[in-house]
Amino acid sequence: MVLLLAFALHLLKNWTPLMNYGRRGLLYIPVLIGVLSCAYFFLQPTGKSAGGKQVAFRLAAMATKAPIGQLAPLFGTDAEGALGRLRAHQFVVTTDDETVDQVAQASNRMPNDVLMALMPGKPENSEHGRHRKG
Repeated sequence: MVLLLAFALHLLKNWTPLMNYGRRGLLYIPVLIGVLSCAYFFLQPTGKSAGGKQVAFRLAAMATKAPIGQLAPLFGTDAEGALGRLRAHQFVVTTDDETVDQVAQASNRMPNDVLMALMPGKPENSEHGRHRKG
């Protein structure tokens, strides 16, 4: 924002010379070069479409289909540690072969609650979606 203020003050101070460049046609070449050099950053290809979703949301959706034992290293623990974290948060889980979705369904909770319980650190309760509706 500070740079925008400096730009505006620069335009005000140099308004007359800028208009003189415009009348003589000398202004169009630098403006065209500036616009073309910026166009790439605004119009660069994104590759495969993600369906309008950010990567984090796509990864979370994929993680809910994975077995707890395979996810455990992502959360800095082993399979037994992951099961212990889930049991400490009162989730119904029997083996590390169960997926996050299965644990959430058996516990009548949301899959995000399961993922949050697996994360190391201070346990936090989800403010929204604590129990599955319906």
